[in-house]
Amino acid sequence: WVKFQRVAYNRNKMSSERVEALERIGFEWTGPKGGGGKRDDASWWRRLNELEEYKGEHGDCNVPINYEANLPLANWVMNQRSAYARFKEGNPTRSPGISTDRIETLNSIGFEWRLRERPEWDKRYDELLSYKETHGDTLVPMDMRKDSANKHRHLAMWVLTQRNNTVCSKKESPRTSRIEKLDSIGFVWSAQEETWDSRLNELKEFKATHGHTDVPKSWKNEFLFRWVSSQRTHHKAFQRGKATLITEERIKQLEAIGFEWKSKNTYKWKIRFGELRDFYNRYGIGPIPTTKMTLYRWATKQKKEYDKYISGEKTNMDEERMKALESTGFFDIYGK
Repeated sequence: WVKFQRVAYNRNKMSSERVEALERIGFEWTGPKGGGGKRDDASWWRRLNELEEYKGEHGDCNVPINYEANLPLANWVMNQRSAYARFKEGNPTRSPGISTDRIETLNSIGFEWRLRERPEWDKRYDELLSYKETHGDTLVPMDMRKDSANKHRHLAMWVLTQRNNTVCSKKESPRTSRIEKLDSIGFVWSAQEETWDSRLNELKEFKATHGHTDVPKSWKNEFLFRWVSSQRTHHKAFQRGKATLITEERIKQLEAIGFEWKSKNTYKWKIRFGELRDFYNRYGIGPIPTTKMTLYRWATKQKKEYDKYISGEKTNMDEERMKALESTGFFDIYGK
């Protein structure tokens, strides 16, 4: 199949769409024995012209592999480096795919055969500094989907790379320097630690808006709900002396913001309470009709929960909820 594509290409019997599709994945038009033909020469010089245009705009020939403006050019540049590496090997059983003339031509425009580390690191580091000045930390949101509203998606990818880069050895002085630079601004190396701190900040924001930490399952940030639930699970294990991810320090951090270790469905309760108050304001204090079935069932349940509270049974009713209900005249209808 590959041979057929090359033959069709050299005989000008291939559509431009297929040429572009194959070049997008780095297809090599020159076969194992070289040659390439007239069409291959035309394609090569076309890419060279595009590379010169790129250099004129960016100042170098280091086209990023994810260069969306011209992916075929990015693949072509990568292929030239691969071909040059084969050329340097001098293996007689393997065709390099590049001639000395082409090597000299690329040299003449300052082509770098071995890509040095791009200055992108410093650029991203400056972005991280700016992010910290704005947000107070280096906890960049990790949502990196292309359709995400996260405007820091590329910075998040870079942050993740710094954590996962296995080349980041402290024996190498340039890397050591970078580690020290990141350490100096409070960079979080542990993804687990980053997630925990990030979720804690989100929970603080939730409480500032809603007045409690009982995040509901229906909340728009499902990750925060799951995290809150997992903290409760880990806390139970901690109390039983079992191995768990939560520490005494983290427990103190959560309790410092009034974390509720047991969900009382506070968010949903406040919504229903608001509906009760609105109903009384509109229709006057009286029994909730069955036509308002959701509110009717909730009101009936509150009376049962109140009875449990008075008798000392396990319940979600507490002093605060009881006073809130009392302030509406609820007990005038349902009794105490």
